[in-house]
Amino acid sequence: MKHLISIRIASAAEREQVRSIRDRAFVSVRTVYSPTETATPKSTSQETARIDAIASIQGLDAGVIGLYSDGPQLRITGLGVLPALRKRGVASGLLNFAERVAIERDCRTLGLFTILETGNVEFFLRLSFAIVDEQLANWCESDRFDALHEVEMRRDVR
Repeated sequence: MKHLISIRIASAAEREQVRSIRDRAFVSVRTVYSPTETATPKSTSQETARIDAIASIQGLDAGVIGLYSDGPQLRITGLGVLPALRKRGVASGLLNFAERVAIERDCRTLGLFTILETGNVEFFLRLSFAIVDEQLANWCESDRFDALHEVEMRRDVR
C-alpha cells in the first residue's frame, strides 16, 4: 500500500519537535551504540547552514533528516524514522527530498556516515550509496560489540 508522505522544512519553532522525533527514531540504534561522554559531534562551519526536514504520513510526524552543504556534497545527518512508521517509504522520501535540495545547491553527491554494526549500511547500499571509507568509531561505545566502525557512504545526485 502506497502512503502519501509529505515533507516540510522544519521551522526554528520546531527544533524541539525535530529533536524529539530523532530521539524516538534512534531508540533502536542506541541499543547498538551511544556516543561516549567525551564525544564531540563532527561539525564544520558549513553545518551552520543546516536544515532539518520533517516527514509526515497522514498528518502524523514520521521521520526527520538533517542536511548541510559541504563543498560539492550535501551531507545527510540524523536520518531517522519512527519505529511504528518504518517500511512505508519515509526514509526513501526523505532521501528524495535531500536529492532535490542537493540539486538546488549545485551539489554533485549525497554523503553520510553510519555505524556498520547498526545494519544500516545494507539499507543505504540498496539505495545506490557506495562505501567510500571505513574506520574505527572511537567517539562511540557499545555494550554489544567490542569495536564499532564508522562507514562513510556516498551516491551521485541523479
